[in-house]
Amino acid sequence: MESLAEGKRGGFQLGIQGKITLGIASVSILTVLVYSIVSYFSVRDLAYGKLDARLASAAQSYAYVVSLPEQDELMAAGEKADAERIRQISQTMTKYARSVGITYLYSVIPNGKDVTYIYSSLTDEEFKDPAKYEHLFLQAYDEEAPKATIARVAAERTPDYLEYSSDYGAFRTYYLPVESPKGQRFVVAADVLLEEVDSAIRNAVLKSIGIGLAVLAAAIVAARLLGRMLAQRLVATSRALEALSEENGDITVRLAVSGDDEVGRLATAFNRFVERLSTMMRQVRDTTIDLQREATRGHEAADSVTRASIAQGEAMRKSSADMQQLTEGIQEVSELVGDAANQSRDALERSNAAVARIDEAAQTLHAVQALADELSQSMHRLEQRSNRIDLVTQ
Repeated sequence: MESLAEGKRGGFQLGIQGKITLGIASVSILTVLVYSIVSYFSVRDLAYGKLDARLASAAQSYAYVVSLPEQDELMAAGEKADAERIRQISQTMTKYARSVGITYLYSVIPNGKDVTYIYSSLTDEEFKDPAKYEHLFLQAYDEEAPKATIARVAAERTPDYLEYSSDYGAFRTYYLPVESPKGQRFVVAADVLLEEVDSAIRNAVLKSIGIGLAVLAAAIVAARLLGRMLAQRLVATSRALEALSEENGDITVRLAVSGDDEVGRLATAFNRFVERLSTMMRQVRDTTIDLQREATRGHEAADSVTRASIAQGEAMRKSSADMQQLTEGIQEVSELVGDAANQSRDALERSNAAVARIDEAAQTLHAVQALADELSQSMHRLEQRSNRIDLVTQ
């Protein structure tokens, strides 16, 4: 069976199975690509959605992790506030931040263009080694990028998100405006490293690629099976057409009709075509036989005409010889006639002279006849007178 490709005049041409496989593979690749892009944005939105929900939940839980009245008291104490208690609160915030899956949880107070820390969760080093603890209570907030957002959130009393980069990494932060029991307005911030989002997106992309490759492999296998099924039926049709197109084409070949799809209808149409062609060939054969018979009769008639023509030609040749002899005889007769004509002219002259003499003799005879008639009339009158005389004498 012809498979994926065959050479043609030094080129390369895909067979039906190869075309079906290539088509389905192309569609599958395009589908996988679209699926990967959609998955990327879907996972990205989902990751950001989960992340934002986690950040908002952590910020909103600040009042449950930290005692706001105690915060007011410590802030009122200022630099005299209990540093150990502040460290304990930072440790509590760190444990909570880790439990909910965020990087940092802290609170700040905007003061014009400046921002001041209240509390802050600890770094990994500070949490593991208390000696590395950095006391940030009422210290200046040193990140410049978020200050404008913090001031706007505090002023407008509207939560907001921000992505920024610092020496500690790239973060996504949720800012929540809060008011203490004594009316102190401050902002709670919850940070998470964007590496987590990137990791989630990367994992989702790898997962989508894996799924896409599996789908592509399944599609290629299905395409080959489907292509083989179609190719077997189409190759049978192709071979039948090749057998029909050979010098001594086989018009008895028929295709098996399986199904009512396009290939089945093609096989039905092919069988009808071959049947009609077979009928036409039989008609042509019968007509040819009749023509051969008529041609045989024509040949026989032509032979008869040829023989008659030959015989007639012989007769004509004989007639020609006779005509030639007749011509020679006529020439001889003509010569004799010429002599006779000369003699006839002499005889005619003599005849004319005789006729003239006869005319003269006739005239003489007419004169004699007239004399005889007169003599007869005289004799008759004489006889009548003689009779009267006899009557008188009696």
